[in-house]
Amino acid sequence: MSAENVVTISKQNLFYLFLLEHLRKFVFDINMQRDIISMAAELKATLDKYFKNLEGNDVQSQAIILDPRFKKYGFSSDHKFETCKVGLARKLQDINVQMPNEPVEERPTTSIVQSSTSIWKQFDEQVSSVLGQNNPFVACIVELDKYLSENLLNRQQDPLKWWSERKLLYPRLYEMVKRRLGVPATSVPSERVFSKAGMVLNSKRTRLTTEKVEKIIFIQSNM
Repeated sequence: MSAENVVTISKQNLFYLFLLEHLRKFVFDINMQRDIISMAAELKATLDKYFKNLEGNDVQSQAIILDPRFKKYGFSSDHKFETCKVGLARKLQDINVQMPNEPVEERPTTSIVQSSTSIWKQFDEQVSSVLGQNNPFVACIVELDKYLSENLLNRQQDPLKWWSERKLLYPRLYEMVKRRLGVPATSVPSERVFSKAGMVLNSKRTRLTTEKVEKIIFIQSNM
């Protein structure tokens, strides 16, 4: 979970669910020793304290659904998945993407003649309303549903590579992926940077300027 070169944030909730299920077997096993049951119950309570609401966090839940290895199967229930799906679709509306330029074929527009006496009046008004407006939310839902309908990626494969190959197919989702799947699940990577900084800047190297220290740390962290 503290790796820097692979996606980790989308795995966090799954690890929590797996551990929870494993601990439940000990807690509810009447043949288990009392001390083991007590320890398992304490571990379960601690896990719940820190990780129970992961699916309620937008960054966490959206990372799960955007990981092609997990999608809806990374959630504890269909309800939580659907809640995340709607929230993600609304979030996608705020993303402006440059669509590829395609020649637009001019077609004659069919005008809808409305008559107060026509039995089609209500239907024609509804159609006119749909044709006369650009609904970004519907476009986001279509893109999201198309992505979710694809087969799951093998768990051992790289989700970032998968997305790189489909960035033109799912432009809005790809922009959101860059904001979500790159988030580390723990603070260990940043703590490593601080540790390297401590080795670069010490009492014997105090004459290094701030700008130079930043460059040295950046190079060391990205080698």
